[in-house]
Amino acid sequence: MKISKVLIVLVFCLFLPSAYSIGLSTTLLRDKFFFEPGLEKEYSHSFVTNSGFTEDYELYVRMQSEAVNLTEYVTLDKYYVKDVPTGTAVPFTVYLKLPEKIDVPGYHEIRVGARETQSLGGGQFGVKTGAEATITIIVLYPTEYVEWGFSVGNCNVNESCNFQFNVINLGEPTIKKAFGKVEVYNPENRLIKTVFSDEKSIEPSKTEILQGKIDTTGMNAGSYRATGTLYFDDNKTQKESGFLIGKLFVDILDHKKVFIANATEKMDITLLSGWNKKIENIYADVEVLNKDNIIMDKYTFRTVSESLEPWASKNIYGYFTTLGLEQGNYTIRITLNYEGATTVKYSTIQVVPPEKPLVEEKPFLVKYLMNTTSLLILGVLLLFANILWMVARNKKKK
Repeated sequence: MKISKVLIVLVFCLFLPSAYSIGLSTTLLRDKFFFEPGLEKEYSHSFVTNSGFTEDYELYVRMQSEAVNLTEYVTLDKYYVKDVPTGTAVPFTVYLKLPEKIDVPGYHEIRVGARETQSLGGGQFGVKTGAEATITIIVLYPTEYVEWGFSVGNCNVNESCNFQFNVINLGEPTIKKAFGKVEVYNPENRLIKTVFSDEKSIEPSKTEILQGKIDTTGMNAGSYRATGTLYFDDNKTQKESGFLIGKLFVDILDHKKVFIANATEKMDITLLSGWNKKIENIYADVEVLNKDNIIMDKYTFRTVSESLEPWASKNIYGYFTTLGLEQGNYTIRITLNYEGATTVKYSTIQVVPPEKPLVEEKPFLVKYLMNTTSLLILGVLLLFANILWMVARNKKKK
């Protein structure tokens, strides 16, 4: 019974409808601005069809949230377009005229779009596709109100890490005095440093960046945490940001470990940079050691040279030949060279016999039944056989 249910689902999936697409062509897909009484704007858009056939389309205006309804201040030059051939671009114009006042402060997103009028597939699986442009209106708060972000940039040991507070004044009053305080915690979560940003005033609807530096002299490389406190007039609020202090070191994370005997194979070596600058010309020398830890000159090679972005992980590679090398486990030494520094790692590889080729040829019928279409046909046949068996069993019971 369980098998029949699975087969029913598989067959049903074959008949699910395809969702065709509709695109929006415009010079301003997303517009965001602060509210101004009586502001008027006009937008020119086009929707482009790709349904595969001629059909009707409707245009509409809606709000993203129910906090306030501004759709009455938006009009379109058309709301319904009939008999649109596939691949057609249909232009339409959006007119916006704001009222003298909007009582609800915050972000208000108006969505203008076009969509198909025909549901493809019907029933519970019918779908309509559409595309939308957005108009976001920001209404200032009557009291002091800010949105802000805090971040600290990575740096290297004995350098300065830059930090900044991005502050936007979303309140009607001017903020007379705004500045930030940064407290730095080491990897052991101990407070080790306190610094301050510059100080600025912020006009309504304006954005200011408050900046400063963290001197890392004497601080070790590692991961640090910074708490940023924003002070604006009589208010304060707090956020956190992590940052890294780097040193010139590239770690060898992993490498290919199993190789086939009497073959030449690509060996990938995975690296991770701990440096806050791009590293040029990084490569590795790989040496195989025998049981006496002596280098086997015949089995040494050098990888290609690559560059490595700050804090990035990347694979470098070379080609390793095992011709004449006995099967078994070997110690290898990987020496990574970069910027006048090296990283050395000892590891192991394994040389294994090649896999035996498959010589048995599959019968024609088996190969035929292995393709996807044949499997689906087989599934349908099993489904009907199962249904007939169930019907016959029920008749016997009666």
